Amino acid sequence: MKKMFIFALVTGLFLSCGKPKEADVETGVPGTAGDAGIIYQSFSEADMAMFMKVAPVVIDELKKADKEFGDFEDAKDIGGAIGRYATLNKELVTLDAKLKIHGTSWQQFWPTFGRVTMAVVAVTMDDQMQELKTSFKEIDAQLNDPTIPKAQKDMLQASKNAMMQVQAIYDQVPAGNKDLVRKNWDKLARIFEID
Repeated sequence: MKKMFIFALVTGLFLSCGKPKEADVETGVPGTAGDAGIIYQSFSEADMAMFMKVAPVVIDELKKADKEFGDFEDAKDIGGAIGRYATLNKELVTLDAKLKIHGTSWQQFWPTFGRVTMAVVAVTMDDQMQELKTSFKEIDAQLNDPTIPKAQKDMLQASKNAMMQVQAIYDQVPAGNKDLVRKNWDKLARIFEID
């Protein structure tokens, strides 16, 4: 298993893909369409408790099947990766039975998984977000400097636009979700294998 089973994937998607795509009306597959925004919805302390209880079971089932959440390299955006989570129980046929023993099912669990994962990614980016705000000021100063060549200003503007996308995605994660992740950080760090 990778150092952290989903963190790398979601972080990459978080940083490179922007807002999740809209729903796939034709397929109706959760996460590929209207449910893509599910990762930005709030979760409760009860949801967090359920997640911490059930996530190790899911990880164990993945290990048994020699699978990882990080196997979704071909996903082009967060919505595409979420769609994969929504149907993971079809690949791991024992998953629902194992989760039912713990009082849930994959269809009940995966939305919370997506929300908690996104909040974990956001919390790990807290320090970088402060640096990002400082970078905006520095870039703006350079963009307003008449001595900077146009080509360099174009590159700076492109960097600023990308950073603004990251900021917008970060800001979509509910503050309450981030607070619950911070409150339960030690347990979540063990689950996500974060050093």
